[in-house]
Amino acid sequence: MKKGTLLRGINITVFFGLGVVLMYFAFKNVKFDFLMEGLRGANYSWLVISLLLGNVAFLARALRWRLLIEPLGYQPSVMNSFHAITIGYLANFAFPRAGEVSRCGVLRKTEKIPFESLVGTVIVERTFDLLCLLILLTAVFFFKVDSFGKFIYDTALLPITNKFAGFGGSYLAMLIVMLPIATALFVAYVFRYKLIRYGVIRKMIRLSKGVVNGLKTGFTMERRLEFLLFTLLIWASYLTMTWAVFYTLPATSTLGIVDALFILAISSIGMAVPVQGGFGAFHIIVAMGLTMYGISREDGLLYATISHESQAIMTIIIGVISLSYLFFKKRNNPVIATSHEQIQER
Repeated sequence: MKKGTLLRGINITVFFGLGVVLMYFAFKNVKFDFLMEGLRGANYSWLVISLLLGNVAFLARALRWRLLIEPLGYQPSVMNSFHAITIGYLANFAFPRAGEVSRCGVLRKTEKIPFESLVGTVIVERTFDLLCLLILLTAVFFFKVDSFGKFIYDTALLPITNKFAGFGGSYLAMLIVMLPIATALFVAYVFRYKLIRYGVIRKMIRLSKGVVNGLKTGFTMERRLEFLLFTLLIWASYLTMTWAVFYTLPATSTLGIVDALFILAISSIGMAVPVQGGFGAFHIIVAMGLTMYGISREDGLLYATISHESQAIMTIIIGVISLSYLFFKKRNNPVIATSHEQIQER
């Protein structure tokens, strides 16, 4: 077995194991009968609306991606771009963040576009998604400062405060949190010329420059207004998806659009955890966030389960349909590489 294949296998196993552990802690001490009863009593008409909005987000991503590819001298079809996006999301269930590589590989096969050029467009996309997430977190901080501040305090600062309560309480806890950060920044500045010799530091610098260049590209490209509108549509779809799922359960049906903003913000953090499909991490952080509204942990997990698993099932189904469609479309030509094969090539 090749070393690269072995390492990929180990990585997949580790991340999958982490997801299993997170799922265990998420549903620990939660009665199975309660979940089943809640699932049977849910109003799934609102879930249909949420899933339709998920497809709108997929399509908006495909259209936005095309805007970045066209200046390279290529005009991929909307359908091929859409299939590449959905196959990429499907790949994320096999290996975290594999979707970015996979969708570039799919579009390379279907549209004959150089892989390296496509990777550059994905960097621009992800840069703007990161910017949107930061804007979202800032908006949540101002709109829901009480809930958001309490959530951060209860989940991060309070455990540290309790641990060091006998040594000065919250002030010492804050000092313990901030001191290592300040020290690391000071050391990095003093030894910056020596640190740059290390490959990982150079990669971080290149990544930072890529993010900055990505933002410049998005704001200076010829069709930047369309690009920004599609970006807004993507995140508006995510927000209304979150809001619609509130109405599937009595416990969350009283929450509003601003509350959905808060849940979307923290769930995005959960989805960023490097586990397949955000399993476990999403459930834990969303359930904890809903407790800020007086909703029980069990009802919070029920909401997280309906929201996450419905989107996961939809993503898998659409991804498999896209894979099958492209496979049969090209059955008389070289088979379109799957996400796994694309990862091997890289």
